[in-house]
Amino acid sequence: MKRYSLPLLVLFALALLLPSCGTGSKSDLMQLIAERDSLRFAAEVQTQILINIEKAVNMMNSTMDSIAREEDMIFVNTDQKDGMPITRQDALSNLERYEEMMLRQHKKIVELQEELKRNVFNAEAQQLIENLQAQVAVKDRQIAELRKELEKKDANIAELREQVRTQSIRINQQTEQITALNTQTQRQGEALKKQDEYINTGYVLIGNKDDLKRKGVLDNKGNLNPASMLDKSKFVKVDMRTWKEITFSCNKAPKILTTMPESSFSMYKSGGEFRLVINNPSDFWRVSSYLVIQTK
Repeated sequence: MKRYSLPLLVLFALALLLPSCGTGSKSDLMQLIAERDSLRFAAEVQTQILINIEKAVNMMNSTMDSIAREEDMIFVNTDQKDGMPITRQDALSNLERYEEMMLRQHKKIVELQEELKRNVFNAEAQQLIENLQAQVAVKDRQIAELRKELEKKDANIAELREQVRTQSIRINQQTEQITALNTQTQRQGEALKKQDEYINTGYVLIGNKDDLKRKGVLDNKGNLNPASMLDKSKFVKVDMRTWKEITFSCNKAPKILTTMPESSFSMYKSGGEFRLVINNPSDFWRVSSYLVIQTK
């Protein structure tokens, strides 16, 4: 899977500071906007791919666990008292339950395949499902062979039990491989979550002109200082996807110093307070990840 490292995101964020502060040509600005939109889209695709892989891994876990449980029960006496030997008919009855479980697994696999087709195509998730289908097909053949042997009047229960036990060992080995894959997928998910948080983090700072100068956000001429924005500790972090409004005190009309499209927000006044309401988050943060408001 294609991945974006945090250093790349940092460089991209730095580049976005420049147009938000009034420098750079319009074509440069549009290129940077397109690059960030592309990065966000890539992150969304990557998230869906990881979700598909997780679903495939979970399906493999569930199927192999079910197979292991039912195989263990084939030669277990479930209807008679403890200590009574299992009969050929008992084993056949248990095998029927095993076959019913396998039919349910087949149905679930097909349903997952159909779901994956409707989502972002992912070769890795598809390969996992195909591998699972191959393993299930092997089990189907083993079930057919076992049924054939059990239906013989002279079926050797002890030998068949050992045969199934050997098959169960292989399942345990496959389960260990699935567990390792699941751990890897979880790690990728954690990394993707951090990347997603980084991409969708906005930085907000509200203050009067003197406050902004003291923090180095404004230079002596009252212009934004892009270099100062590298110190994110000066800003309040918000989630661009869910942060919708803020209320602050201001004696006169506040100035939004960073480039936020006017159509993407509304400003309301009530007494000495102003309320900024974001109407369209994707447009509001489209140019810059920083919101700087000067109150006076």
